[in-house]
Amino acid sequence: MTNTSASAGLQKINELKNELTELAEDLNRVEYTCTTQEHELKTLSDHMCDLNSLKESVKASGKYIKSLFYFTINVILVAFITGSH
Repeated sequence: MTNTSASAGLQKINELKNELTELAEDLNRVEYTCTTQEHELKTLSDHMCDLNSLKESVKASGKYIKSLFYFTINVILVAFITGSH
């Protein structure tokens, strides 16, 4: 092998090494982005569970308040009809 072809081979190896280093850096950035997005999705999922739980609590409270309202109206009507007001 001549000095020229050896030099060209080393240059090609260095170019490939630099490309590989850039690819590894890109891969690390993509991996970091995926990890970050995974964490954000988990946080959003947790908040959705909290919101769904809150929604169900509000719904149950609304039903309870509605039943108390109707009960109170019935008591008032019975008292009015029976004259015990």
